[in-house]
Amino acid sequence: MAVKGDGCSQSVSNAEKCRLWRQRKKSDPVHRQQETERKRMHRRERTTAQIERDRETARVRMQRHRTACKDSAASIKKITSQPVLTRHQKEARRVRWKKQKQQYRSKLGPQKKR
Repeated sequence: MAVKGDGCSQSVSNAEKCRLWRQRKKSDPVHRQQETERKRMHRRERTTAQIERDRETARVRMQRHRTACKDSAASIKKITSQPVLTRHQKEARRVRWKKQKQQYRSKLGPQKKR
């Protein structure tokens, strides 16, 4: 089944047709204006009980979100700063690494050395 107006003769699934329809509606300025007005009227006509219920649910949802953020932040390991090495310590470390690398290369077989 081809979609009219798209200029393609391929078959399109129902989900794809729905997605295209929603895109057309979102880009239509008349539809956007109608939806804006409809939602504005809906918000005006809410009762105080509905407003309070919405505020309470938002408050609970925000509390859950904040606790989840705190839990995830606590689970992340804090980065400890590395001690600052002196020039002598850095040089000793380089010498040690150089010896280790020499030992590693001396133990390599001829196949690995290539």
